[in-house]
Amino acid sequence: MGLSILAIVTTILRRKEVYQYLTYPNIYYLSTTNDKVSVKLYSHHEVDPYLQPANIISLSLEVPQEKDSYLLSIDQIVAEQEHIHYQKQKYRMYTLHLSFPFEYDEHLQMHNVNLVFEFVYGEKFKIPIGSIICYEKKSQDVLRIVNLKGVVEEKSKLQVLTGIGITLYHSENRPFYLEKMEPLDNRVTIASNTVMELSTTKYPPNTGLFEIEERYCKQTQLLPFEIEASQSTHLFFPLIYQDVQTITTLAFVVTYQEDGVRYTQVLEPFQFFKTTSITYHQVKYVPNSN
Repeated sequence: MGLSILAIVTTILRRKEVYQYLTYPNIYYLSTTNDKVSVKLYSHHEVDPYLQPANIISLSLEVPQEKDSYLLSIDQIVAEQEHIHYQKQKYRMYTLHLSFPFEYDEHLQMHNVNLVFEFVYGEKFKIPIGSIICYEKKSQDVLRIVNLKGVVEEKSKLQVLTGIGITLYHSENRPFYLEKMEPLDNRVTIASNTVMELSTTKYPPNTGLFEIEERYCKQTQLLPFEIEASQSTHLFFPLIYQDVQTITTLAFVVTYQEDGVRYTQVLEPFQFFKTTSITYHQVKYVPNSN
């Protein structure tokens, strides 16, 4: 009898306890040859039973407004020594090392993704983590980057990457025609089929697009644009967004011709700037409240 009363009291206490989590939107790039990712979450609990692999019966990805979900495999969950303070409360960082044991192709992109945790007794909660972009490394890998630099401007009170400067050369010292550059992130596009050829890449990081065009643009080139062997050519591409947002990291697919043959090559993800304006998502979960 005494044990039954204790079990009832414990359940009531668990119902009253609130678990709080923090996360912030991130972009996770996955190559089909490297299908693991590490996600950082912050828990209000120093020791969090809901972030113990043994207590999680299922972990999946959910994309809002889509029917598909993707089951994940937990390699490890590490309780880190790092802490942050948010709204006068202390949170401990947990790192979730995850694998993607499902088939995907180079076109798979998931934005505004939720991690969905399922536990025993039907308990479930979800945490937003940002975007996941899957891509396939191309066979050609002869283009090299000498310089990669972004232009960041404030728009709608957000820090926005509005353009990138890049210097490309052929590792085998051969001429090639640059046909186009495309961001892997489908929320961003290159402005047009033209490219600005710059006189220098030594422009201040707070330089705006108008100043780039007025002070540093040598000429505007129509694509495809020939880049000669042993030539250091500085190029600049303005960016266009579907919705204005802060995206700090981008990867690109370069399409080019060499001896009349068309190739593609992925320029690996690059963080163009860091932002201090992190917007945390706060998730509260009350056990057995589902």
